[in-house]
Amino acid sequence: MKSIAFSKIEVQGELAYRSIINFARLEGKWYRPDEVFTADQHGWPGDWEGRLILALTLLGQSTHRCPAYLDKIISMLPKYLNEKGYFGKILHEGMVNEQQIAGHSWFLRGLAELYTWKKDEKLLGYINALIDNLLLKTKGVYARYPLTNDERFNCDIWELSQPQSKNKTHAHTIDTGCAFIMLDGASYVYELFKTPALKELVEEMIDRFVKIDLAEVKMQTHATLTATRGILRFYKTTGSKKYLEIAEGIFNFYKSNAWTENYSNYNWFGDPRWTEPCAIIDSFIVATWLWQYTQNPEYLEDAHHIYYNAICHGQRTQGEFGTDNCVGVKEPFIYPFTYEVYWCCSMRAGECFAKAIEFNYFLEGDTVFVPFYNDSIAKLDFEDGSCVIRQCSEYPYGSNNKFKIEESDIKTAKTFKFFVPSWINEKGLYVKLSNKEVASNIKNGFAEVVAKPEVGEIIEVNFAQKFYKRKLLNQNHIKGYCSFRHGPLILAVSTDEEIFFNGSCDFEYTDTATYKNKASGVFLTPLNDIKNLTGKESKKQILFRD
Repeated sequence: MKSIAFSKIEVQGELAYRSIINFARLEGKWYRPDEVFTADQHGWPGDWEGRLILALTLLGQSTHRCPAYLDKIISMLPKYLNEKGYFGKILHEGMVNEQQIAGHSWFLRGLAELYTWKKDEKLLGYINALIDNLLLKTKGVYARYPLTNDERFNCDIWELSQPQSKNKTHAHTIDTGCAFIMLDGASYVYELFKTPALKELVEEMIDRFVKIDLAEVKMQTHATLTATRGILRFYKTTGSKKYLEIAEGIFNFYKSNAWTENYSNYNWFGDPRWTEPCAIIDSFIVATWLWQYTQNPEYLEDAHHIYYNAICHGQRTQGEFGTDNCVGVKEPFIYPFTYEVYWCCSMRAGECFAKAIEFNYFLEGDTVFVPFYNDSIAKLDFEDGSCVIRQCSEYPYGSNNKFKIEESDIKTAKTFKFFVPSWINEKGLYVKLSNKEVASNIKNGFAEVVAKPEVGEIIEVNFAQKFYKRKLLNQNHIKGYCSFRHGPLILAVSTDEEIFFNGSCDFEYTDTATYKNKASGVFLTPLNDIKNLTGKESKKQILFRD
């Protein structure tokens, strides 16, 4: 099963809007050619440059708009790279700087994605220099990455993410384990080039990574989930199921130990001080890939929850992204902690929205999977022809989704599989072909319909979203609370003071995904509010006394 190429889909509606305003933000002050190479002042060579190149490359393809400054940024690389072809100081043989190798994962991945898109041989030169002079120099060093806090105090071959010391500050560094972010870049270039040396290095990195007690060292969840994306890509490339099992284990551990009540993250395992959209975006991609590789609909439901309740709330009014408090740990409210994290999270959103666009359709032989619903126009290619399909969707607020065939030269029938989540009212579920209801077999969370895509044919998938109460995601969070939902959407109240319904859970539907408590007159509206993106003074209650 494969997702369709960016060139085959154009999104409209809310996803298009969110993508475009993020794209515009990434062409603002901090992301211009005269800023990007000197913006980092905290010892992360290659990180800012790499995250931006990657974001612009993916947004350029997925939105079909030429990035305003990407070519200029690439043309300026020789001025800022060292003689070995990477950023920062040249390290002694057998030594690795953790922040430097982490930052260069984004740079390597960004260049490789751009090369995949543009096929510019100059880019290949930069990529090969990075692989030969930096990445492969870490072979044998990853096998000695410190596994415990005690080992971190006495490490002589790794320059870890903060100056080494004999106190707890170092052992609990805010970016513990960031070296394994390189699993993303390394797995991507291995997928491209299939060289044995890269394969051996990725295997070494994974072998060491899985030995770390994530909770004991308070591993950064962003580093953990970025590494997990790399492990899943390595599974896709090698076909070795042990890597899929490793990724599943890590993701399920993360869900149990570092989810907030709106599907965001603790920035570190065991230390819920704030969230980080970088990790939330990783979790969205990991969840979708796990569904793709296992067909387990639970992972796809995770991806929907993460996107609509965590990612969409993390986006601010100008397209930027910022951190929030860890809702549910101590309080029922969610509000911005750092309004914009322009040095990383705003840039990581570029891949987030590109993937959200890419994930709209997956193809496997003569079968079409529709795991997400968005207004869009897509071209689907099969062995016996292709068709152009226009999707008009009310999801996640409403119930109706229509798919109209606008062009087709296909000769045989195809199987269409439409995601049917567990939070729908099954009595309202139906599928129609040309306005006639047809039987649909539901399997692994998808309604299956067989139809020959002919011009003018309309497939209509309708399911009513349920209003329901849900218990806490993490039973270690504040006791005696619950959330209210409309389909995948967490419902909220904008308030500075806690709202109590005093046992009255009698609500009436009043407007789009909006409910009024009959006793108090209080309205519940979606936390994901495209009409009113998260502002600096935003404070919403999403947990209520049960």
